[in-house]
Amino acid sequence: SQVFVKPKFYTQTFQICSGDQIMVGLNQYSQPGTYVDTLFSVLGCDSIITTNLTVKPTNFLSQQFTICSGKSIRVGNSVFSISGTYTTKLQNQFGCDSTIETKLTVLPPGSKEIFKTICSGDVFTIGNFSFSSEGIFEVFVSNPNSCDTLFKINIDVVDFNTNINRAGNELSVFFASGAESQWYKCEEDTVIINGATG
Repeated sequence: SQVFVKPKFYTQTFQICSGDQIMVGLNQYSQPGTYVDTLFSVLGCDSIITTNLTVKPTNFLSQQFTICSGKSIRVGNSVFSISGTYTTKLQNQFGCDSTIETKLTVLPPGSKEIFKTICSGDVFTIGNFSFSSEGIFEVFVSNPNSCDTLFKINIDVVDFNTNINRAGNELSVFFASGAESQWYKCEEDTVIINGATG
């Protein structure tokens, strides 16, 4: 008489992340689906295994930032403040890797040189800084719409003879013999009045 051995049936369920794989017997699976495998035993007891495989997605995000020198950005637990391309791995809502590529450009502070002539007693203001004396000054001025700018300011203070006489529409000034004169307009900005010399 013949003896028939009934195979044993098993069902298993797996969830893996995209890019991962599972092994059932000699078979590898990495795509979602239902797979049926027969495993043979040396004792003649076969096992038929049904595998339900779910593949959860991973994410890849590429982002670009431009920041000013002295500033930084945070991606996950990492902080970046130097120009470069950075790769950060986080977990997405499915518990799988989320890879973020961050391209960072760090701009240097701007620089500008200003030559300014002011009248004695006047004040030149830039940002929160005011100057009334002659000299060369360097200040950083913040700008909410761009990076901070380093200003090199050269200030020349002109001391004027204010002994000016007015007769109708004519102005005159008295000075020592042999001296030279130059008329300036000091109302809003110190401007040389061309041709107004003596």
